[in-house]
Amino acid sequence: MNQDELALFAKEKYLNLETFRKNGTPVDTPVWFAEDRGTFYVYSRADAGKVKRVRNSPRARIAPCDVRGKLKGTWVDAEARVAGEAEAARGQELLNKK
Repeated sequence: MNQDELALFAKEKYLNLETFRKNGTPVDTPVWFAEDRGTFYVYSRADAGKVKRVRNSPRARIAPCDVRGKLKGTWVDAEARVAGEAEAARGQELLNKK
C-alpha cells in the first residue's frame, strides 16, 4: 500500500472490509481498525463469517467508511489473513490505544 492509500485511512475510525465467498460474491463489513506501518488490524471472533472467508481466500478490499459502512473514500486492494498469537496481541494493543 502506498502513502496516498494509507493517507485515506489516517483519520478514520472504521474501514469497510470486503471479503469474498467461495463463489466470488463480495461481502462488505464495516469494522473498527488500527494501523501500524501499513498493516491494518481488526478484531473479530474466530467463528465470524469474515474470518471464514479470509481463511478460504486472502483476497480483500478496504475503504474508509462510517460505523454503518457508508463509504468515505475509494476501495483499495488488500490481502487479508488471520494473525498469529503474537501479532494478534500487538493488534489488540493498538486497538485498545485507539
